[in-house]
Amino acid sequence: MTDNQIALIHAASDSVLVERLFSMARNGNAGAEEFTVIDHEVYQRLARAYGQSLEDMPVETMMAA
Repeated sequence: MTDNQIALIHAASDSVLVERLFSMARNGNAGAEEFTVIDHEVYQRLARAYGQSLEDMPVETMMAA
């Protein structure tokens, strides 16, 4: 992915990211680089919302871990 594509992912709303994740998963694209980048962004935001870092979250709770 390009830096611009990654920047767009970082700027996207939570609902857009989650919708895209589920769409990709339903279509069998869970192994794509875009899926991994979006998954990471969603989990970073979730961790931040609870005052944690991504490293504090148990890996087994992450979809693409």
